[in-house]
Amino acid sequence: IYDDITLGKFDISAKAVYQFVSDKSIIRLPEFMGKVSFQFYQPMFQGALYSRIGFDVLYTTSYYADSYNAATRAFYIQNDKKTGNYPYIDAYIKLQVKRARIFLMFTHANSGLMGYNYYLTPHYPMKDRYFKYGVSWYFHD
Repeated sequence: IYDDITLGKFDISAKAVYQFVSDKSIIRLPEFMGKVSFQFYQPMFQGALYSRIGFDVLYTTSYYADSYNAATRAFYIQNDKKTGNYPYIDAYIKLQVKRARIFLMFTHANSGLMGYNYYLTPHYPMKDRYFKYGVSWYFHD
């Protein structure tokens, strides 16, 4: 399920996925996954600067994720540790001035606020909170 909603200067994008695996001895997946994006769009300085401020939330239900063995480079079924049931939140600002685009992103902003039990697969945690930025500038003749 996918939906985009615009309410004035607010954009909301939502995606939801339901998955059913009939034979859990082959692969295990979360039953529900969802991603919601909230953005506030604001042109400023008489349209010279366009800004988008927002955040994304990614969530999966808890499940027994396949574990990974680095020595054999293979995944295998495990029944000891559940992963998921954790919101992964990214906050960002996107700016555009004429042909220049700038973005600032605070990835996994909620890292450590609800404990340190966020794993992609058992024994392999998700990245902690970090900051990234970028600049893209188109030059024309």
